[in-house]
Amino acid sequence: MKTIFVFIAWIVFTASAFSEGQSVGRYQLISGTVDFTMPGNAVETQARVILRIDTQTGKTWRYFFGTVNKDGKLKEVWSEIQD
Repeated sequence: MKTIFVFIAWIVFTASAFSEGQSVGRYQLISGTVDFTMPGNAVETQARVILRIDTQTGKTWRYFFGTVNKDGKLKEVWSEIQD
């Protein structure tokens, strides 16, 4: 599901950039809403996300902000989305 969402978002973004005569850079940032189910929980949840897509390799990362680590410090991190 995540892969399909990312791929469709990338196609739409790339097509709009080409139609405006702009070149597309290697990394694209896309924001959107993702539906997901947490492991061990049957409730489906929505989350707003920022995705970074590498247009040369197809790798995708999700941006996490505000996650508290074990030291109690706020962290920001890009986490790769696995296929």
